[in-house]
Amino acid sequence: MLNNIPDEYEIDPGTDIDRLAEITIEQYPDAIRRSVEEVIFVDEGPIDYLAWVALDDYTRHEIFYYDRDPDQDTLRRLVSWSPNKDEMRLLKAYFAKEFNIIESLSQAAFLEIPDPYLPGSKPSANVVFYHRPSTAEIDIGINATPLDRNEEIFSDVDRVIPAKDLETFARNVIERFYDELITTAEHHVIEGDVAENLASDPNFHQQTTKPLPDGIHPLYTGEAAELWQKPISKSTVVTGSEGFIQVWLPNSQDHGGLVSLTDGDYDTEQTLESVRTAFETTIE
Repeated sequence: MLNNIPDEYEIDPGTDIDRLAEITIEQYPDAIRRSVEEVIFVDEGPIDYLAWVALDDYTRHEIFYYDRDPDQDTLRRLVSWSPNKDEMRLLKAYFAKEFNIIESLSQAAFLEIPDPYLPGSKPSANVVFYHRPSTAEIDIGINATPLDRNEEIFSDVDRVIPAKDLETFARNVIERFYDELITTAEHHVIEGDVAENLASDPNFHQQTTKPLPDGIHPLYTGEAAELWQKPISKSTVVTGSEGFIQVWLPNSQDHGGLVSLTDGDYDTEQTLESVRTAFETTIE
């Protein structure tokens, strides 16, 4: 039995974070993604947990934290600090002294939602998506630029985004991301004794064992899987002469498999569904 995608599915620090940024812009096209240079995550200190995000060649820094009663002296010190790239080591030394946990994150997506009403130097609400190390989940941070106008900026932005407020908007982005993962996985999963069916079909041939590629099932991506192939021309449900039907058997699973198609002159999504349905019918 192949596993469903759990809510705590551990995100890929690159590909999945990029998709979160893409969904944000799809949902609100005026959102702007900024270049992230470095993210430092700290926990178990004077602030419950905090992500420091360095942007735009270290010329801009944003702080995202969670704490209902943060240490105000620590906050004031951090807000006043704007280190260049060489000075980041001093910031890390400070974090190491004040917090029990300090980690550098490999990837994050930082997006600005411009305030269309407030005059001034590009006021915006900001959203960051990153992989929180302590929970292996997607975390969200929100703040505003400039900080002293945050309530006004949030109120303005809430009027234009497709949600009741910015936090809800960001969580909706994550929900859509998980929905996409589930839909993609469901299109590829075959239940039942797939191995026996493959062995009894003379047109399927075992090719190799290698890591499962992206885009089939996120829980098994990169995991060793046995690959079987069948020429499209030998299929009774696909019209075509080029390409292959591929069936992957993850080594960690005794039953079930994953079906995919190589490139060909056909509607991939519709053809994939036809192949998967036909395969499961033969198993039944």
